[in-house]
Amino acid sequence: MEAKANGTDDLKVPLLQPSESVAVTVSQPNAKGFKKTRKSMFKIGGIKCTSCATSIESVLKKIDGIENVTVSPLQGQAVIRYAPELITSKTIKETIDNIGFQVEEFPEQDIAVCRLRIKGITCTSCSESIERALMMVDGVKKAVVGLALEEAKIHFDPNITDSDQLIQATEDAGFGADLITSGEDMNKLHLRLHGISSPEEVTIIQSSLESVEGVNHVEMDKVGHKVTISYDPNLTGPRSLIQCIQKAGNEPHLYHASLYVPPRQRETERQHEIHAYRNKFLWSCLFSVPVFMFSMVLPMLPPYGNWLNYRIHNMLTIGIFLRWILCTPVQFIIGQRFYVGAYHALKRKSANMDVLVALGTNAAYFYSVYIVIKAFTSYSFEGQDSFETSAMLISFILLGKYLEVVAKGKTSDALAKLTDLAPDTAYLLTLDGEGNVISEMEISTQLIQRNDVIKIVPGAKVPVDGVVITGQSHVNESMITGESRPIAKRPGDKVIGGTVNENGCLVVKTTHVGSETALSQIVQLVEAAQLARAPVQKLADQISKFFVPMVVVAAFLTWLGWFIPGEVGVYPKCWIPKAMDRFELALQFGISVLVVACPCALGLATPTAVMVATGKGASQGVLIKGGNALENAHKVQTVMFDKTGTLTIGKPIVVNTMLFSNVSIQEFCDVAAAAEVNSENPIAKAVVEYAKKLRQKYGSAMEHVTEPKDFEVHPGARVSGNIGGKLVLVGNKRLTQACNVPLGPDVEDYMSETEQQARTCVLVIIDGRISRGFAITDPVKLEAERVVSYLRSRRISSVMVTGDNSATETAIAKDYEHPIAKAVVEYAKKLRQKYGSAMEHVTEPNDFEVHPGAGVSGNVGGKLVFVGNKRLMQACNVPLDPDVEGYMSETEQKARTCVLVAIDRRIAGAFAITDPVKPEEERVVSYLRSMRISSIMVTGDHWATATAIAKELGISKVFAETDPLGKADKIKELQMKGVTVAMVGDGINDSPALVAADVGMAIGAGTDVSIEAADIVLIKRTLEDVITAIDLSRKTLSRIQLNYVWALGYNVLGMPIIAGVLFPFTGIRLPPWLADACMAASSLSVVCSSLLLQSYKKPLQAQDTCSV
Repeated sequence: MEAKANGTDDLKVPLLQPSESVAVTVSQPNAKGFKKTRKSMFKIGGIKCTSCATSIESVLKKIDGIENVTVSPLQGQAVIRYAPELITSKTIKETIDNIGFQVEEFPEQDIAVCRLRIKGITCTSCSESIERALMMVDGVKKAVVGLALEEAKIHFDPNITDSDQLIQATEDAGFGADLITSGEDMNKLHLRLHGISSPEEVTIIQSSLESVEGVNHVEMDKVGHKVTISYDPNLTGPRSLIQCIQKAGNEPHLYHASLYVPPRQRETERQHEIHAYRNKFLWSCLFSVPVFMFSMVLPMLPPYGNWLNYRIHNMLTIGIFLRWILCTPVQFIIGQRFYVGAYHALKRKSANMDVLVALGTNAAYFYSVYIVIKAFTSYSFEGQDSFETSAMLISFILLGKYLEVVAKGKTSDALAKLTDLAPDTAYLLTLDGEGNVISEMEISTQLIQRNDVIKIVPGAKVPVDGVVITGQSHVNESMITGESRPIAKRPGDKVIGGTVNENGCLVVKTTHVGSETALSQIVQLVEAAQLARAPVQKLADQISKFFVPMVVVAAFLTWLGWFIPGEVGVYPKCWIPKAMDRFELALQFGISVLVVACPCALGLATPTAVMVATGKGASQGVLIKGGNALENAHKVQTVMFDKTGTLTIGKPIVVNTMLFSNVSIQEFCDVAAAAEVNSENPIAKAVVEYAKKLRQKYGSAMEHVTEPKDFEVHPGARVSGNIGGKLVLVGNKRLTQACNVPLGPDVEDYMSETEQQARTCVLVIIDGRISRGFAITDPVKLEAERVVSYLRSRRISSVMVTGDNSATETAIAKDYEHPIAKAVVEYAKKLRQKYGSAMEHVTEPNDFEVHPGAGVSGNVGGKLVFVGNKRLMQACNVPLDPDVEGYMSETEQKARTCVLVAIDRRIAGAFAITDPVKPEEERVVSYLRSMRISSIMVTGDHWATATAIAKELGISKVFAETDPLGKADKIKELQMKGVTVAMVGDGINDSPALVAADVGMAIGAGTDVSIEAADIVLIKRTLEDVITAIDLSRKTLSRIQLNYVWALGYNVLGMPIIAGVLFPFTGIRLPPWLADACMAASSLSVVCSSLLLQSYKKPLQAQDTCSV
């Protein structure tokens, strides 16, 4: 059988040759692979449930020319990728319209994004000047310049301008600029071409590459025979691009390509900047140290002093002449950068530190030149030059810049470590048609494509994200998630690129490569966060606008304040040092004021702290999306936790079931599982699995669940449908009330008992009579109580909002993924196995419908079945008997969720479902309480169930029976009272609430770190990271405030002292070069202060360490 390399169906071995060059033998790709595609977004009205989205997708996918369709019921949107040669957007709109939905195409907004590396940026004034220059370019929509990151991110219209014009605009503003990325070219492949003999052949290869679908841009170096290809990993891959090069031209294999790894631009630029400042400082020392010796040290030694005072002509001495000769190269050659910077700053009508340095050094230098001229032409002139001031000023500034650049490089250490996690090579497996491994080859990680199968040996790093196919092992994910313990991996588990395989051999199918890997997304997210400005940065921005003009005015007033009183005799002559006159003394004070002021320290106070904090958070599994989220998190007073999957483990299990009618256990299990089988909700899955096991226990295996007819989801109540000619309702007490199903005393008692045990009661009604009930539990997370307690200690209240027994809008978008629905399905399968025939296959229900916040319904075997909560039963007029009511009450009092099942509008039974609380939750709640942060639980579950769980965790406030939009409303109510609220949810079901909250935290993101609704993404599912996020933000804001104290302290306190306020009382006067040393120290102290955040430890871990 012909060998096939996974990831590219047409690719055949050998994949790589042993040599450096890459030679791939491939068959001709099909024509479809070369068609250019287009991606469009459509707004669709009338989508009510997942089945609507599924019907739209199924119809569109049958049309020739449409490659991919994704319909989101929650947002009412569809993203469609299609070939314009085969189909138009108009045809797509007409097709959707014919199905019965209203459709409108979003207007195209052709916006590109590019990132530039900025050279020569020193302060906030510089960044504002660059932003103004970029915004003046036609077509630029937005420009953001990061001072600490030394990068610019520009959103522009590619039809009007391009990256070259943006670079030119930056250079015209007086700064250097290099392109980092442009457009959607995060995935780049760098190749060196072999076999090229003429420029025409380079053009042939470029044309071949540009014709490949998914290639965004091809950049050719015709001299060095190098090519850089930007591509979409969803449409092509590196080996496919290499094969295209080999097939270019008239003869196959005429050209070859080898990987070319360009130097990392950021590290290269940083090292170049460090070396440049170091070399300039050393060169300046070569001249300034002798100047200092000739002016301050040697004149005190008689032999040397006499020689230096020897007159060359008139009053011009050897000492003055040597200082002039040595200082001039420092002033005009080594200090050239300050002249250039000052020129460009004044040209763009702004001022920065370069202006202050140029003014101060020029004043000292040209005054000294005046002294030289007067001494040369006069027989009796006596004056003291200040050449040492000019030379020492420039030397100290260069030393300060050198130390500052070195320190700033360390602020991005955490990010650099993340980028170095991915390995260089990986073992690619080639499979035959039956999945057997026929060859294994070590290739560069850059050549891995989606759907490749790779082998990861013990001790090796995982190259990209993927899913384990075979093998078992433990993987160390601490470098990505911060989890200290190795995580067990089995077939079906996800692995993250950059993590380390410890003890077993794993075979993994790649799912995300290039910029799509979790590691790349984390790096991109952290870089974006470091580029964004925190609101607290506005203080520095406002000060920078008038800082330099104020300093110049202060320096001039200082000179006047000493010169004029000296001329009129206000202060005695004994105050004037020897060899000086009043003008020189005033000049020294004025120059000192000019050079001691430092706008750089103010500009670095916030971005350096944000850089270190975001990098430190990323290394511990807490991704903070910018300074705004960081600043808001420190103000949090209340944390609102979603219950299912946040406070609880998120894997509900059925703990009990109850029949309320004469329906057999086999039929009950069949209809319950059939009604819930289409739901991806965890509770639905739990019901299906339980029904299968129960069916198997009492009879043959229940692998097939009958599909219900007239299936309907009842929001907040559960589901209903027709199964086997019987109307079945599965849900809570609200469903029975809505469907007029009476609840008997026994049912009421059962429900009450279940709820008291913090479990959810699910009832099953068949033909209007309650048949059985399920008791379902969802264990609370272990850290939940600890988080709430910690918040309470910090005076931040916690509110629990839950939507238990209800399908959220997002759950609809995911084909009804409610956890209770999953629990019911699993339990029904088990029960059906226990009591009846084998349930090998779950029957697909007809007319399946999801009822948001209530449950589902459908037709199973001709019977209308409802499975859901009480609201569903009430909405469908299923009566609840007293015994059903009693069972629900009992179940909910046990902190369990009750899922009712109704067949033909009669309660057939109920499931009691529990979702265990996370073990750390109580500790987390307690710790939050110590932080004076209150905790609130929000859930769609019944009040009794919610209250029982909240009591177990120590949460005093609960919002129950709340749907997703209701959660957002609860947050807004708290905000109207002046409370700063953080919402903690899974990032999917809780999107409206995450957006509404002051700080949205998506927990358990795993590899999906780009959740748009969240301000902070917590990679792990542990709630302890909620505390980490809030505590890190508080520590960071405290550090920023301390940085401002350092920066403003140097300027506010230093300037009056340097201006001579204490001179009349103490006689102490700081020369300008010493004032300049203080200025350099201010910037360095701010950066070093921010670097202290690298020693941050998680509060709960630190508490555990102290307790040990």
